[in-house]
Order: sequence, then C-alpha cells, then structure tokens
Amino acid sequence: MMALLGDPNSQRMKGLTATESVGPFRATGLKPALASLRSVLATVLRKYPTLNGILGYNGMHLIRKTRNGASYSNHSWGIAIDFVIGVDAPPYGAGYSMRGLDVMVPHFHRAGWYWGGGYRSIGRKDAMHFECGLALVRSFHPHFPSKALISLS
Repeated sequence: MMALLGDPNSQRMKGLTATESVGPFRATGLKPALASLRSVLATVLRKYPTLNGILGYNGMHLIRKTRNGASYSNHSWGIAIDFVIGVDAPPYGAGYSMRGLDVMVPHFHRAGWYWGGGYRSIGRKDAMHFECGLALVRSFHPHFPSKALISLS
C-alpha cells in the first residue's frame, strides 16, 4: 500500500480521509473505502436485520505497524476495519468466527474486500478483520486528485 497510497502519516493522506456514517455507526477511513463500506453494510443489514444495533467496529483508520513491525497495517490508510458483534470479537488467531461476521463475508468479497478469517499465507486468522483488496484500492483512483495514487499497471 505504501507504493499505491504513500506515507499514511502524510498531509495528503490526511486530506483523503474522513469521518462519515456508514449506516450502523460512524467510521474514519479513506473516503472511497467508506463509500464501499457503506454500500456493503446497507446490503448486509437489509438481508440480516438482526445485525442492526449489535454490529459495531473496533477501529478502521489507525496508523500502526503490523504485529511483526515490518510494515504498516492496512488500517493505517483507512482501508481495513475490525468488526465486533455487541462487544464481542473472536480473539486474534482464533480458529473460529462469530455467526454475524460469517454472514457478511460473501457480501464483502463481492465488493472487493478480503476477510481476515480466510488468511492462510501468514499463519494466523483474524476473523474480525476486513480490508479492501488491491483491485478495489486501484479502482479508487478516479476519486482522488491528480497523482494522488501511483499507477502500478
């Protein structure tokens, strides 16, 4: 993401983020990521109205390094979110998820998001975590001022 979006601490990135309602709560993130999130959540909450009032989140735009400290987390650019059901979330690395999170997965996948509960290559699962996929991030380009994103095509 550093190559696509640049330094998450930059003034330019601060101008590309916002705090907006995404339906059941307000979140801070990259503006087009928020629009995508709002659209997916509208679909999810129409299909699963029991999630209204209990779906929450535990962070979206949090500038921080990954657990191993080698790179920035995708939360740093506001393109990843950690969900909770009520106040509960599966612990990091757990081999299970929560029913409310599981039903959201296909809707997020169709919109170009990845689910952390499906991580295999990095040896741990993060069932509360959803993040914009690379193709989705690249599609955000028209929403930014000229040269805001670097083309890697």
